Amino acid sequence: SRFPAEKAAPVLLQRLPVETHGTIRYKLLRALGAVRVRNPEVKLDHDLLEQLIQRTMTRLFQMIEFRVQLERQESDDPAWRTPVSEDVRDLLRSKELHATERLFRLFSLRFPNEDFRRIHRGLTAGGRSALASSRELLENALPSPIREAILGYLDDVPDARRLAAGSRYHRATQRSPRELLQALLEEPSLHLRCLVAHHVKEMNIPESEERIHSLCERAQSAMKDVFRRSLEPLKTPGATRAFVVPIR
Repeated sequence: SRFPAEKAAPVLLQRLPVETHGTIRYKLLRALGAVRVRNPEVKLDHDLLEQLIQRTMTRLFQMIEFRVQLERQESDDPAWRTPVSEDVRDLLRSKELHATERLFRLFSLRFPNEDFRRIHRGLTAGGRSALASSRELLENALPSPIREAILGYLDDVPDARRLAAGSRYHRATQRSPRELLQALLEEPSLHLRCLVAHHVKEMNIPESEERIHSLCERAQSAMKDVFRRSLEPLKTPGATRAFVVPIR
């Protein structure tokens, strides 16, 4: 981002859709924001930014869907509610909040005439007056259908209604408990897969063991040990709380 803006901005932006590491994607967004602040006139590819916004919207509502399905399963069968499942839900919620932050950073790049940083701060840390003001600013700043989806997400309503607001970007999938865990094991987040691998083992679901073996083979360094331990029988299911550091 310290290079000339007209050269740095396209490189940073074009890397965003293909970068697989969440922390790197976040740093790319921050770097692009810094370029735009120092050089408001810099040109960015609007079509690519809109694709990234749509992709992030999909990710946001997907995280909500996973958390809702896990909570529903725990409600139907209390045996599924364990310390590890709580960590999974906490991480999904963390990823939801990070996706929201990424959205507002993308909004700032796509619609540079609006102060989305202040709007986001009003939505997350302001009082009732700041919240109402931020929502009003969003109504005027965002085009349809992004506007309806993001305002529906921000409404203080049950998660099912929030998911419905984002149906244009993510259509919910009906899953059995095992299908839900399998879907979570396919997630790109290594931290999430590690936690779910522990949860699979504590729930004694042998159908998922082959998938965990595959993850173990592909993991590196300390993460390989995490998956390997998840394959060992837990002596006290649900008693040990897994450790996770949420990443963006």
